[in-house]
Amino acid sequence: MGCSADGKIFDCKITGKSFTPTALTVIGYVGGSNVTNGKIFLSYIIFSPSLVSLSSYGGLFDKESFQGSYSSDVKKIIYRANNFLYGFSILSFKAENGQKINITIDNDEVMTIEAERDVSFRLIYIALGLSSKESCPEATAPYEYQDQCLASCPENSYAHGYSNGGHACLSCSEKLNLIFKEGKCVCKDGYLMEQSECIKQAASETLLKVQKIEPPKRQEI
Repeated sequence: MGCSADGKIFDCKITGKSFTPTALTVIGYVGGSNVTNGKIFLSYIIFSPSLVSLSSYGGLFDKESFQGSYSSDVKKIIYRANNFLYGFSILSFKAENGQKINITIDNDEVMTIEAERDVSFRLIYIALGLSSKESCPEATAPYEYQDQCLASCPENSYAHGYSNGGHACLSCSEKLNLIFKEGKCVCKDGYLMEQSECIKQAASETLLKVQKIEPPKRQEI
């Protein structure tokens, strides 16, 4: 989804209303303070799992008054997605100061969201691709790893089985403050695991006491 408008405070939203085999209906909104010339641009993809041999999954992040950088592992039932679609369904910020939002997904499928100034958003993502079971069908080399099919996982990686029957060798991302230790990913020194996130030890203690430090809320589709 894309939005454009003239104004001081920018607010853009879009939600699905109905879907049939021949029509997709959505509800869009562009508003804010002194907003004029509001426009919404929408892209979408539709496919039938019964006709196309692809696995898929998705999720979303919700955040209000977010600023800074946040990274999260968005890998689920596909080792490496052939197609990754993502965009905002809600986006609100003070346009008079400008805004720069950067979203990247690395080879480990860790998504990083960066915002220069306060922004409230809902980010939706969808991944499409072959499962590891389809990519590596041979029983002698069932583990998918960096475009290879292996009999066992290499050093500094661990074997992982997906719910759809696939297998892969996963590594630990530095962006998530993880290190490989004793056959699994653990938080690096100075970080503690809280709510499935590795948080700096001092920040983690504050989270337990006052419940004010929270990562963007994450939901699965």
